[in-house]
Amino acid sequence: MNWLPMTFTLCAVLGGTIFAILFIMQFFIGGGDLDTDVGGHHADLTGADVSFKFLSMQGITAFLMMFGLAGRAFLEGETLPALSFAGAVAIGLGAVWVIGRIFHFMKKLQSSGTVDMGKAVGQRGSVYLTIPADGIGKVQVAVNNRLGVFNAVTEPGRALATGTSIKVTRVMEDHTFVVEEEALQGVGR
Repeated sequence: MNWLPMTFTLCAVLGGTIFAILFIMQFFIGGGDLDTDVGGHHADLTGADVSFKFLSMQGITAFLMMFGLAGRAFLEGETLPALSFAGAVAIGLGAVWVIGRIFHFMKKLQSSGTVDMGKAVGQRGSVYLTIPADGIGKVQVAVNNRLGVFNAVTEPGRALATGTSIKVTRVMEDHTFVVEEEALQGVGR
């Protein structure tokens, strides 16, 4: 049975080398985008589901690397060749499962980053830069649980000083907020 130790070694070296190269390329080149344009047809593979990720290069190389390392370890521990092979397959599949779980977890962290400005209506904040009577100033408002600084105007003829509490009444097409001064609740009781 000389072919089995050689197979395990070859798988470990090949899988480990390619895995290391892909890992290094990920940091220096910034891999992860799989866009292609073939014959005028555009294919975007970044939206593939998790089941496809099991067949990714990371999954395949992780399987080969762990299959080879586990197989060698079992053989060195004087386990029967059939059990060594079965154990190596099980550990290789376990590595693929772990890679799949990592992809699944990373996909859950993904966000479009787009702020829905319509959700700003009714939100309270404060004037960041004075809003002149007939001009544009800036306000701080939390939209989608993110504090941001946005352009703002008031109804004509009304100026608001820095620090004034405001409420967003509407959002204009250019994403400028129309705000009004927020009456302080409970003052003078």
